[in-house]
Amino acid sequence: MRAISSVKKKIRHAKDGSITYEVEFRLWDKPGSLKLMGKHAGVAACFDKLEVTGKDGGPIAITQVRSIIVDPKADE
Repeated sequence: MRAISSVKKKIRHAKDGSITYEVEFRLWDKPGSLKLMGKHAGVAACFDKLEVTGKDGGPIAITQVRSIIVDPKADE
């Protein structure tokens, strides 16, 4: 019952005497609630944006940059 947000019930009476019952259940948004709880607790995986910094909050040091040239005709 804790997963149910709301319940709506409709009873329809037809001219021929028949009765139709319509029941609608709405469930809580569990992933959304978990994400909000994670943000409140400071869990990094629950944030939409994640910033990464280097030592002492500075920029990340790049030690090596490599460039690879690929010839598209080489595969033919």
